[in-house]
Amino acid sequence: MRLPKRVWQKVPGNSARASYNLSNGQSCCALQHMRERFGQLATWLARLKVLSSHAMSEYISLDPEYGLDPDLVILHTNLELAPYGPERYANRAEGEEGSPLAQFLFQIEGLAALEIDGKRLIVRREPEAEWHALLDEIAAALKEFFL
Repeated sequence: MRLPKRVWQKVPGNSARASYNLSNGQSCCALQHMRERFGQLATWLARLKVLSSHAMSEYISLDPEYGLDPDLVILHTNLELAPYGPERYANRAEGEEGSPLAQFLFQIEGLAALEIDGKRLIVRREPEAEWHALLDEIAAALKEFFL
């Protein structure tokens, strides 16, 4: 079934609340119509935001931030890594006794110390470890752990 084409014609009057007539004789206020539509859209977006905050992402992003210390990097991610508060592990022995994520990450060779805080990891490497290899292994470990 094909719907009839609606023709809108502006009715002269106050431009702030422009009224329009449809070809079938009905009239509506454009501003009121827009408010209703935007209200529906805002409600839908709020619901989507709540649902997406509980869903696991299909990908993991890691954005490294390098500082003055060549053996330290801050990794920003899209995952909530420490939902119960910050975790600090000064060495491998502490990490092996820590949270399941810390234990999993300390299986990576070259990782010397780790701090997990919200959506970031602060990683200290052993001096002989290469950053590109270490970051690749951390990314693979996070994917395996979370996905």
